[in-house]
Amino acid sequence: MSYQLFLGVDGGGTKTNVALMNESGEVVSEASGGPSNPLRVGVETAVANITKALNEACDAAGFSRGDVVAATLGLAGVRRKDIRERVRESFVARSGIRKTHVTTDAEIALYGTTFGKAGIVVIAGTGSVCLGINDKGERAVAGGWGPLAGDEGGGRGIADQALHRIAKASDG
Repeated sequence: MSYQLFLGVDGGGTKTNVALMNESGEVVSEASGGPSNPLRVGVETAVANITKALNEACDAAGFSRGDVVAATLGLAGVRRKDIRERVRESFVARSGIRKTHVTTDAEIALYGTTFGKAGIVVIAGTGSVCLGINDKGERAVAGGWGPLAGDEGGGRGIADQALHRIAKASDG
């Protein structure tokens, strides 16, 4: 029997979550995998982690990867168009899912929260970013630059601040 499934991916610097949804909009299977921020682990490792989680989700529910007709990959580290394209090309080559859209994790979080209406979302995971949209459809983003350029609100930034303070306290 053939199915029409849709893949949603939420990938960051620590882990990747995937969900398969049927035509009725119900989630029929989920799985998790390793990190999929291509700036931290490289494009090929990111795509391998996504593909592994996809395979696990399909296996768990008895579906074939061929049943997946479209995918949206919401990933940290894909703000630049060239990186999004490299991830997309690699994922399509590995998965065979031609209808694949790659966007940022902030975009999927914002849409998942506002369904396209005005609003704001803040992500504070391994990294951090804030994205908002107003009533005119104008977007504004702050952060999301990674640990070298400034990720003060993410897990690594908070840990770095804690370690700096501990070192200073130890110095007296």
